[in-house]
Amino acid sequence: MLFGNPVVVGAGPAGAAGAPVYLYQAWASDSSGTNFTTTFDASLDYTAFKISYSVLTPVVGDFAGLWKNYKGAQGIQGIQGIPGEITAALLHAAPSKTIPVNDDEIFILDSASSYILSKLTFANIKAALGSIGLYYNAIINPQFQINQRAVATYTSSTTPANSDDAYLLDQWVLLSDGNDIVDVSQEFTIVPPGAPSCLKLEIETANKKFGKIFFLENKDALKFAGKSVSLQFKARTTIGKAIRNIRSAVLSWSSTADTITSDVVDAWGAEGSNPTLVANWTAENVAANLALVADTWTTHKIENIAIDTASMANLAVFIWVDDADCAVDDLLYLADIQLNEGAVCLPFMPSDFQHEQIKCTRFLEKSYKETEPFGTTTGDSGIMFYNFGHETNSQRAFSVAFASRKALSTPTVLIYDRSGGGGSGANARVSTINAAGTAWTEGVAIMGCIATDKSFFIYMSGAIGGVGFHYVILSEL
Repeated sequence: MLFGNPVVVGAGPAGAAGAPVYLYQAWASDSSGTNFTTTFDASLDYTAFKISYSVLTPVVGDFAGLWKNYKGAQGIQGIQGIPGEITAALLHAAPSKTIPVNDDEIFILDSASSYILSKLTFANIKAALGSIGLYYNAIINPQFQINQRAVATYTSSTTPANSDDAYLLDQWVLLSDGNDIVDVSQEFTIVPPGAPSCLKLEIETANKKFGKIFFLENKDALKFAGKSVSLQFKARTTIGKAIRNIRSAVLSWSSTADTITSDVVDAWGAEGSNPTLVANWTAENVAANLALVADTWTTHKIENIAIDTASMANLAVFIWVDDADCAVDDLLYLADIQLNEGAVCLPFMPSDFQHEQIKCTRFLEKSYKETEPFGTTTGDSGIMFYNFGHETNSQRAFSVAFASRKALSTPTVLIYDRSGGGGSGANARVSTINAAGTAWTEGVAIMGCIATDKSFFIYMSGAIGGVGFHYVILSEL
C-alpha cells in the first residue's frame, strides 16, 4: 500500500497556565432568590450553581436566572374526602338496633392518642360505666334543699344546736371534735351552676376537725353488697377564710341492720391521718387529701370503691375536714353529692324537689309548714279534731296516719300544742277547746301516745269539745 511522503511535525509553543475555577451553590424559596442562603436548608425548594474564576462572597444577584426547583413540581391534589355532613347523613340513615350486644362497636376520637379514630365495643362501655342499678343516686337530699327543722343557721343557741352527732339538715348528721365547732346552714347564693342550694359550714371553734355524714338504710344498702360504687361531690372554700384539705370515705356497718352508731368517730387523730372509727364501722376506701380551691367549685371523685365488708348491713358517706389548724370563720361549702353503683362516677343527676322531700319524710315528717321550726306558735293552724273519737269512761282517742305512708321504723312522736309547747313522751302537749267551742286551753297533757311505723294513736281524758296540735315523726337512723 502506498502512502504519501512523510511530513515532519514540529512542537508548537506551550500554552498559558490554567486558572482556578470556583463552584458556588445557593438555596432560595423561589426563582427570585427569596430567602437566599449559601447554607443548605431542606425547607427551601430552589437551588442554583455559580462558576467563578475568582473568589466570591456570593450575593443573591450572582445567581440571577440560575434558579431551579430541585424538589420538582407539586403533585396532583388528592381526591377530596367525603364531606362530614354526607357522612353524618349516611350514619343517620343506617339501620337501627334495639338491643346492643357485647361485640357491637361504636367509634370515638381517642384524646389520649392525638385523637386518632378508635373503637369501643358495647362490652367496653358496660365495663367502664358499670350498671346504673335501681337508682342513679343513693344519696337523699344531695343538694341540701330539704331542711324540715327549718332553722336558718344552726348554732349553739338554736334547737337543735350545732352539736356533735346531731341531725340538722335532713338526712345529714354533723360530726365534730366537740360541740359548737361549726355553724351549719343552707346557702342559696354561692352555689354551683344549676344547683338550687348547697351546704355552708362556718368555723366557730378553731383547730378542730369536723364533717358531715349520710347513712343509707339497710333496704337500700344491701343493693350495693359485693359491688363497686363511685362517689363524687363539689366543694369550695373562700379567699381569706380558706380550708386547705378535706377527705371522704364510704363506710360499711356490719352489726344489726338500721341500729347504727351514728357518731362513727372514736378518735379524730392528727392532721394527715384518718379518724379511728368506732366498732362495727369499716372504711371501704383509704381516704386521702382532696385540695380545696378558694372561690372555685371543684368536683372531687373517688371511683371503683369495693363494698366487700362481710355482713354489711348499712352504708355511710362521710366527708370531713382534715386540717387541724382551721381558724374561726373559715368556710367550707359542699354540693351535688352522689353515690352511684359502678366503677366510675356518672354525671350528677339532680332529683326534683318533691321526690327529695318525699324521701326525707320516711325519716322525718311534720305537720308544720315547710318554713316553720318545731314548736312554732301557730294558733288555729295544725291538726284539729272536733267532737272526735269514741268516749269510754270519759276517755277519748283518735289516730293520725303518716303522710309518708310508712316510716323507717317505729318512730318517736313529738306532740306540740298551738302555742308551741310540748315534746315527746310525758312532755307531749295539746290544745283543747271546750264543748261550746268558745275557749282554748293550751298545754294539756295527754294520757298516752302509741305509735307504729304507719300511724300514731293518742288517747286523753276529760269532757272536751275538740283538740288541736302539731306533730313531728322521727325515725332517723
